[in-house]
Amino acid sequence: MRISALTALIGLVASIAATAANAETDEETLAKFEKNLAEAVVTNDTKIIEPMCADDFYSFDSTTGGRGTKADLIAGIQSTEATVTAMKFPPFFVRIFGSTGFVQGTNEQTTLYKGKVIHGTYVWFDVFEKRGDQWMWIVSESTRVNSKITDKVICDKPYCARSQPGFSVKK
Repeated sequence: MRISALTALIGLVASIAATAANAETDEETLAKFEKNLAEAVVTNDTKIIEPMCADDFYSFDSTTGGRGTKADLIAGIQSTEATVTAMKFPPFFVRIFGSTGFVQGTNEQTTLYKGKVIHGTYVWFDVFEKRGDQWMWIVSESTRVNSKITDKVICDKPYCARSQPGFSVKK
């Protein structure tokens, strides 16, 4: 009886250890999300990324100063007006600081827009927050290389109103 209980306990410990060894690291989870996001953009299918996109998600367009919502993002990916036909990612950076994750990189993509093929390289930065046991995508910024960046900020919140003064530091 004792031997069979000990054998069962050893089996349970081995099973838990194997499960832990096969679990994704936070970095792997966020890298996998970025790969899934690229595939979603190419296939116009958002089902795999929607669960990780927070309801309070926003994206920032540094060329216009505008902000987009989760609904804007989903609609943009599902739209067939501009179809991304290929996307290539060199290695990118994933950093975790407690419950906050940052992913930064570049990608090259080919888009078909109104019958015209457009090639571009983009720099991007995504922010994630661990909410409970799940990473949620909360902020994104992506800009085409060589795009003109605006100094305008378009926002409907009091903490980012145009009238809010900025600051400068002098020595």
